[in-house]
Amino acid sequence: MSEDIWITFKAVADTGSVSKAARLLNLSPSAVSQQIQRLEGEYRARLLVRTARGVSLTEAGEVLYRYVNRLLRTLEEARQALRDESGSTRPAVTIGANPTLAEYVLPDILPEVAQRQRLRVTLVVGNSRAIFQHALHGAVDLGLTSFAFSHGQIVSEALCEDRPQVLVGRGHAWAGREEVSLDEFLNQPLILREPGSGTRMALERALERAGYGSHRLSVRFTLGSTPAIKALAAAGLGAAVLSPLVLLPSDRQRLHAVRVAGLDLSRQFYAVHRRDLGDALIPGLVAAVRAAARARKARFLEPSLPGLSASDTIGGS
Repeated sequence: MSEDIWITFKAVADTGSVSKAARLLNLSPSAVSQQIQRLEGEYRARLLVRTARGVSLTEAGEVLYRYVNRLLRTLEEARQALRDESGSTRPAVTIGANPTLAEYVLPDILPEVAQRQRLRVTLVVGNSRAIFQHALHGAVDLGLTSFAFSHGQIVSEALCEDRPQVLVGRGHAWAGREEVSLDEFLNQPLILREPGSGTRMALERALERAGYGSHRLSVRFTLGSTPAIKALAAAGLGAAVLSPLVLLPSDRQRLHAVRVAGLDLSRQFYAVHRRDLGDALIPGLVAAVRAAARARKARFLEPSLPGLSASDTIGGS
């Protein structure tokens, strides 16, 4: 099982509430409940029981909670040990980033930044919720996420605006259209990233603002790979929702972007780090990431993808 599910279980146990844990982790209550149900199914034991004040651990839950605490502490200690394991005198920095920024923005700047500042750089890739948790627990010096997570120990600094797009293959029935209705979108087979990813959360929040729950989505494929999502969309197997930052010049030949009436997918990318972290390297890294995101827009997104105007891509911070 992934570390995320242990983090979710611990958050529910610590807060005594599914809804409070959901707010802390930036998840929907149903997503939290599903992860708890998955754990209970895996261990064939009831882990939580509802009370008048929320939820509490069962005896089996108490046993698992002790091991989960030990596991999470061990993982953090292992990360710290690996960060410290080096004979080099160069300063070290660990950056955590969601796949969009890690795979499509950071490669443009890391070689130059590392060379100029003589840094040893470790890059941790995970969805936005996981990266926030890494930043909160000090496992990364700087986290790059697609949402601002509210926490007293975390500073969130806006990097730039991003507008995820609905993409279909050139042979899709929507390929000749600029806009579809929300009802059409809800009835379309979708190819999405996993729950907890930035684009998935942006879509779920946009639906909530439009008065719909995420259960209305017709999800056909859930994939953790952006190239795989683009390939399936290009093959006509459904509509994908992705950031325009992941689009390459070659994607113009196989993908078409459509707007969904009444669905605003706008979001911000954020740099997050602990408030008590006084690392002088952070401001320079944040500025470099912001500049790289804007440069990528200029290089790859204008002129825009068919069906997509320049104003629909990515804006400044």
